[in-house]
Amino acid sequence: MGLEYPVLVTIASVAFLVVVSASLFLYLHVISELRKVPVLNGGVEVYSVAYNSTQWMRLVITVSNERGEPVELVQMRIYAEGETLVVNSSSTAVINSHGEVVQSATIYGLVNGKVLLSGATAHVVVDIPRAYFTTGKTYQALLLFDKGTLVLSFDVK
Repeated sequence: MGLEYPVLVTIASVAFLVVVSASLFLYLHVISELRKVPVLNGGVEVYSVAYNSTQWMRLVITVSNERGEPVELVQMRIYAEGETLVVNSSSTAVINSHGEVVQSATIYGLVNGKVLLSGATAHVVVDIPRAYFTTGKTYQALLLFDKGTLVLSFDVK
């Protein structure tokens, strides 16, 4: 057939090369886009501290961006006993659900206090009054980023 119809062989060869190159291009495009997606990991360490004759819970939240594009911290929420404690990216004040400032948070490792670069690790240290937590229960912390969300659980002992 190839000798009798050389035009068909040429068209079939070109079509085959187009399909193979388009498939390769699509594969490389998908892989490069997947590598841009941030991979967020983290954990929470809980300490009981006392100062000013008051019991406090110190939460040390560690967040790492293993790979992908840099992410910006939009908001952090800590779900306590009947309360939601919020830390906005615009300030480091810890605000309860009644709008009262409970304490301030200290953030280490974020560029301009907001951006977590690729491959970087950040620590958020929050001191919260002990009254917001009950011993033996599990609580959650939710970190909202512009390109992802990280949910962390921690036990109060």
